Amino acid sequence: MSRVSKAPEVRKQELIGIALDLFKERGYENVSVRDILKKVNGHPGMFYYYFESKQEIYNEAMKQMIKSEVDKRKIILQDESKSIINKYEGLLKSIEDGIRSYYIAFNNPENISYETTVLLCFLTAFAEPVSKFLLDAKNEGLIPEESGLNEDTAYPMALFLIHGCYGLVHVNNDSGSADNVKYFEPFICNFLKINIENLKQKI
Repeated sequence: MSRVSKAPEVRKQELIGIALDLFKERGYENVSVRDILKKVNGHPGMFYYYFESKQEIYNEAMKQMIKSEVDKRKIILQDESKSIINKYEGLLKSIEDGIRSYYIAFNNPENISYETTVLLCFLTAFAEPVSKFLLDAKNEGLIPEESGLNEDTAYPMALFLIHGCYGLVHVNNDSGSADNVKYFEPFICNFLKINIENLKQKI
C-alpha cells in the first residue's frame, strides 16, 4: 500500500492520534514504534523526524487525551439544554470513564512525575467551568447558603473539589484506585453542605 503525502503538522498529528488509540487499546508497554508506523505504512525515518522516542510521542498523546477529557466535561457543564441534575450525573459518569481510560493507557511508572504535572495543569484549567456550575447549582437551590459558596469563593472551592477528587482516585496510584470514584459524591456533598438524601431524590 502506497503512503499518502501529507503536510508535516498533519502527519505529526496523525501519528499522535494513532499512538493514542494504540496506548488506549494495549497500554504503554505493549505498543512499539513499529506498531505505530504500521498503521500508516511508514518507515522509522518518518517517526524520528517528528519524535525522538516512543516516550516523546507518549507524552504528546497523553497531553492530548487529558485535554480531550477536560473539554468533554466542559461541554457537559456548559450545555444549557440540560438540567443541573443531569449535568451533575453526566459529569460524574464522564470522570469515572476518563479515569479508567487513563489507567489503561497512561499509568507509566517511569513517567509518573511528568504525567502528574500535566494532569494537574489540566485539572486546574477545569476549575473555571466547574465554579460556574457550582453557582448555577446554588441558584437552583441544590447547594445551600451555609456552604459559603458565592462569586468570590466559587473558584477556590472548585479548585479544592477538583483536586480533592483527584487525590481520592490516585491515593494508591494503581488501577484499583479508579474504584474510589464511589467516594466522590459523599466528598462533594459534605464539602458543599448538601443533604445527600435530598440529592438522591432529585436524581
